[in-house]
Amino acid sequence: TVNVSSTRMDFSGAGAGTEAQFVILGSLIGATDNNATIRAQEDARVTFGDAGNAATVDLNDGTGGTESIETRTGGHIEFLNTTDPVTLNDSATNSEVAGETSTITVGDGSTNPNIVVTGNNNFETTFAGPGIFNLNSGTWTQNANNWITGQGAETVATVNIGGGATAAVM
Repeated sequence: TVNVSSTRMDFSGAGAGTEAQFVILGSLIGATDNNATIRAQEDARVTFGDAGNAATVDLNDGTGGTESIETRTGGHIEFLNTTDPVTLNDSATNSEVAGETSTITVGDGSTNPNIVVTGNNNFETTFAGPGIFNLNSGTWTQNANNWITGQGAETVATVNIGGGATAAVM
């Protein structure tokens, strides 16, 4: 179990295309009331669960910040196999900084993660740089605010839904 009680947990790679992999198979518990409880940046890939192990993600980050999860500069967050539900009280921002492509992925095509957005702010598929959102399987429920594919005229968003043996529901 990893407990986060500070401003946020930053996962960083070396950048320049050198990926750092972080796989969480147990529990990650965040108790902040600030921005970006989890941030993946500089080519970091943060993966929750795998085919045989469900991760518990309890962000409990209140609604005082701007996002529960954030990617930037080539960062990737993957919810592949999680215990239900993963609640994002402050939504999600993908590709927050212009530059390298960042990705948020839900499901691997055979798993059924359940992501629920309940609080402040929009889900940004891409905020500033190129961003990809993959909903391979599982459910993404947007209970508050908007789901925005591209925030600015210069942003490039790619959205992929479905394609796995398990249904993808948005």
